[in-house]
Amino acid sequence: MTDEHSVIDDATIAAYLDGDLSPDEAARVERAVAKDARFAEELDGMRELLTMSIRYPRWDGKQLWNAFAEDTGLGTEAKGALQGSLRRARQHERAYAGQTLRRWAWPMLAAMVAGIVVIVASWNAGVSHRSSREAVSMSTYTTGNGQRATITLPDGSTVVLNVASRLEVPTDYAAGHRVVQLVGEGLFTVLPHSGTPFTVIAGSVTARVLGTSFVVRHYPADTTATVVVREGKVAVRSMVLTAARQLVVSRTGMMRVGQADPSQFSFVTGVLSFDGVPLRDAIVVLDRWFDADVRLGDTALGARQVSGGFTAGSLSDLTESLELMFNARVVRDGRVLTVYPR
Repeated sequence: MTDEHSVIDDATIAAYLDGDLSPDEAARVERAVAKDARFAEELDGMRELLTMSIRYPRWDGKQLWNAFAEDTGLGTEAKGALQGSLRRARQHERAYAGQTLRRWAWPMLAAMVAGIVVIVASWNAGVSHRSSREAVSMSTYTTGNGQRATITLPDGSTVVLNVASRLEVPTDYAAGHRVVQLVGEGLFTVLPHSGTPFTVIAGSVTARVLGTSFVVRHYPADTTATVVVREGKVAVRSMVLTAARQLVVSRTGMMRVGQADPSQFSFVTGVLSFDGVPLRDAIVVLDRWFDADVRLGDTALGARQVSGGFTAGSLSDLTESLELMFNARVVRDGRVLTVYPR
């Protein structure tokens, strides 16, 4: 593991994969993931192995190898590396017969993934092999609350970065290293590029495409990461999403596929859309969108449903919208908007 996340011990990472961390601790791990692509790739590989181990709880090495290789589409070199790791894992199974993977296999999993992650990640992402110790220089793009930005990448692909978001792009992107890291939300419109997939790492999601348009969302406080496809196809692990489909991935790697809502792309045009979201939950999003601090003067208001669109604008616009939508009285003090029932 690299220096960027060496301060996070193995027990914490294991608890993160099991979903047993507090929100603050989970956010600390995700900050490290956002800063270190290699760490993100390691976690992604460990999640794959954990998923396979649940499918084959007695740790049948042959079955696990076949399923993992099929799901990830490994090349010949990576297959050889993983097969060797699985032979060693088989020895561990005999030593720990009857115990579940989550109880005993963390150190072995870490060693397995550390040994093969460079080969697996490089083959899947279509980038050249790099030393796990090699520092990757990044160009960073950020937006604050109430700000959006459109970024044009060296190959002509574009990213519409939503409010309060950060995008990190390798400085050698033009050389074919098309792996970017996102914290927040962005609409990616990726131009076709022969042989080199475009990869977005965001929270528990690693999305790969050749040419398409899709949204990725994962803010630090989110408990899930979401990929929504507008055009083309997007691969996330063994899942391939087509147009008008979305995938929601939990911190523990559980995946849920559903129909996309067109409103999920509306932020690109300056419209924030809600469909039956409780006000207490919508406030977090409204605060980012308007650079506001919305508070409830009566907690009962938190259960009221928010439906409709908010056009990007001033705090005065937000005040008026809240008053009309909830027949409420809004008291403003600088950035603080306190909502009271009439």
